[in-house]
Amino acid sequence: MFSLLTIISAVGLATAATTPLVQRDTITVTICKGQDLTGNCMFPSIITQNQCLGYSNTEWDNNMQSINVPSGYRCRFWDSNNCNGDSSDDLYGPGTINIRGNMRNKATSFKCYKN
Repeated sequence: MFSLLTIISAVGLATAATTPLVQRDTITVTICKGQDLTGNCMFPSIITQNQCLGYSNTEWDNNMQSINVPSGYRCRFWDSNNCNGDSSDDLYGPGTINIRGNMRNKATSFKCYKN
């Protein structure tokens, strides 16, 4: 006879087996204080899908103006330190993208995603 624990464990395994995994990669982007990757730049590495990098109260707070995103990825900037609130559109790689509109000189944090 099956115990209740055996049945619950089997149901849990069946549920876990059907949950799709989201691929996470670590990528490096270039972020600069000037348009077209000019001025001071930094080269942060970020884990795609779930890591938020915030720069509140640093020299980069409200000073990020351009980004270079690797091919196959996209990034988004926020005006808060926790990747929430007002945000930019998704900025798709490959290539250099100038931050425009409401996030220019307001970006404080960012996240990146696999396309």
